[in-house]
Amino acid sequence: MTGVVGDAVGDRESDRRAALRAIGEGLGVVVAGCVSGTVAGLLSTPVAAGGATTRTDAALDIQMLQTASSLETLLVDLYGAALGTGPLGANASSAKAVAAMTDTVARDTMVKILGETQAQHREHRLAFQNLTTALGGKQQNDPNPKYLSGVAAADVGSPLRLVDYAAVLEKILTDTYVVDLTMVENVKAKETLASVMAVEAQHVAVLRAVGALLRDGTPQFLRIPIGADLPNLPATLAAIAFPRAIEEVAAVAEPGSGAVA
Repeated sequence: MTGVVGDAVGDRESDRRAALRAIGEGLGVVVAGCVSGTVAGLLSTPVAAGGATTRTDAALDIQMLQTASSLETLLVDLYGAALGTGPLGANASSAKAVAAMTDTVARDTMVKILGETQAQHREHRLAFQNLTTALGGKQQNDPNPKYLSGVAAADVGSPLRLVDYAAVLEKILTDTYVVDLTMVENVKAKETLASVMAVEAQHVAVLRAVGALLRDGTPQFLRIPIGADLPNLPATLAAIAFPRAIEEVAAVAEPGSGAVA
């Protein structure tokens, strides 16, 4: 009987991995097409792990959490560079772009948005890391290697390119967590992914709204709260962010892409 149960668990694990692999392979074509086109110039309290999981369930759940941690690090680093706190300091191209914004209120708003968004990614990473160790896995501290080279090569030398590229990455995080939610077994991991996914979708919406203002040459409306001067806002702002932050899945980071042994 044990053998039958073990075979069943193994089959389910194989099915989960096969489904994710198929999704990742299929979406890779979409990502490649997107990046080669419009986006080419852009692109500490421990948490208890709740819910019962089998050993094989936990193995894949840990990989998802490690990959989630690696994705969060990508965004922490991206925003750190733009804020001038990364390895290059104020010499980072994105930091120079933000500093060169001539509308001082818009610049201050941009800095505030980037800073608060980075802080949320730090919180998300810590939550994923705590869950990883609670499930017996190794904490992931490095950025996701699948997207790291793209981030390093991205043209973020203007505020518009920066927010457009950041929105692309935020969408990848959102899509990854949406897909992971259909596969993850641990209850606490599922709850955390759902909560963080919603915040990432908010990031997508805000960045797209900021991008729309910059693209239309109206940085004077880049104020907090965004949209306060409703009658004078460009028409494109109405459809660019909501409800399109969560639409069709465009790209995901497969569980193994950011996993560590």
